[in-house]
Amino acid sequence: MHPRLIKVAIPKVTLADRDRVSNWLRVDGKQGLMPKPRGTSDAMRVAIAYVLRDWSSWKGNDGTMYKAIAAAPTEQKGLMLDINVQIRKADGVQYSETICTMSAEDDGHPLRFTGKPDCAVYKTTAFRPLYDALEPWALKDLGTAHLFDTDLRNIAEGLLEGSVDKLWKGVWLCLGDTAAFEEIATLGTLVCAGSVTLSMLTLDQSEANRLMLADELAKEYLSKLERLTKRLALPKPNLEAIERDYMEVCVRIRNAEEMLGVKVPCLAEQVTFEETLASTNP
Repeated sequence: MHPRLIKVAIPKVTLADRDRVSNWLRVDGKQGLMPKPRGTSDAMRVAIAYVLRDWSSWKGNDGTMYKAIAAAPTEQKGLMLDINVQIRKADGVQYSETICTMSAEDDGHPLRFTGKPDCAVYKTTAFRPLYDALEPWALKDLGTAHLFDTDLRNIAEGLLEGSVDKLWKGVWLCLGDTAAFEEIATLGTLVCAGSVTLSMLTLDQSEANRLMLADELAKEYLSKLERLTKRLALPKPNLEAIERDYMEVCVRIRNAEEMLGVKVPCLAEQVTFEETLASTNP
């Protein structure tokens, strides 16, 4: 079988119902891939970022360009975001007063307030729809009940883990058959906005390609060995788990060499790790 490069594309507008994805993963025996439930602050933060994508640029009736901006006025813990608008006209750029401030209380209540009692900037024709889109309880519900593009990307990578090898950022190498491709296709059917798409590029089995892939795979395996070495240096390392994870790396290396027909250049590092592991064992 020819080596294949795998890429999973998940646009930032992608959204999926949390319960629907959770039920599917549970049936598939992979509930561990589910992100932890979000608290109010995190739920509002991701929801605000998602909603403000629709307000990254819009034009007024007079041709003025607007852009919503969320910025933290302080470095306090939790959520505190001021929503302002950049106003771009032919004669320059200016910024509105704060449209509203979004925050979350320790008791889990989402809040929105306008600061000065006489501040009515949010009531203007240009900004009122933006203000209405930032209803705090709706934002909390959106962030709590849904998975966003980063969540889905982490799930997709978890589905691929162990059956393919990471080659570059966002790109994996597949050297055989794997059920993960069908699982990612199923994940794509669970989204309520956006998409989850797996694309594949089959490489020619030329010697140059095989050597290049072996070199790139070596970088990934070496990073795994480095992480295992750090785990060995912990005060009370779990030697059984470390040895099990190391054997998985060895299997991946051996399979890659058999499929590519060339050596993956990380033998010296394997020997060094095995010596360190042997010296750590009582």
